Amino acid sequence: ALEEVNAAGGLLGKKVEILVEDDASTPERSKTVAEKLVNEMQVVALLGEVSSGNTKMGAEVAQKAGIPLISSASTRVDLADIGESFNRVCYTDDFQGAACARFALDRGWRKIALLIDRKNPYAEGLADNFKTYATRHGGQIVEEQYYQRGDVEFQSQLVKIKAAKPDVI
Repeated sequence: ALEEVNAAGGLLGKKVEILVEDDASTPERSKTVAEKLVNEMQVVALLGEVSSGNTKMGAEVAQKAGIPLISSASTRVDLADIGESFNRVCYTDDFQGAACARFALDRGWRKIALLIDRKNPYAEGLADNFKTYATRHGGQIVEEQYYQRGDVEFQSQLVKIKAAKPDVI
């Protein structure tokens, strides 16, 4: 796509160049990388990050600089509150959580158990929005269990979930 755009004269008559920096998938590094791209390399737009927490850091830098940041996968609803520089091309957590709950309820699964990664804001956001929609529309959360990234043993959570006799996890 870059070659096609540049072969057609670029954007606004200027060739497009893509600069890549690694944010190590951490919020702190995301902010540092965004500041480097904006302040030292003087980019006119930022593309990425995919994680909402990391995107927040870059979006704040972009907003301050008055340039757009476009994320393909940052779903956290409150990111839009950062300002007009933030743009996304994906659904938000509230939409996804409700869609998943609607999917379950449409199949008659009313008794629902949740197994949630407690250290993952994305998982927590989806779970919260799932619960809100499901309980407002006739679903019942019969069990809620947690784990965190890196866990390899789920027996205690699954035993509790099984005892609750859910229609779906």
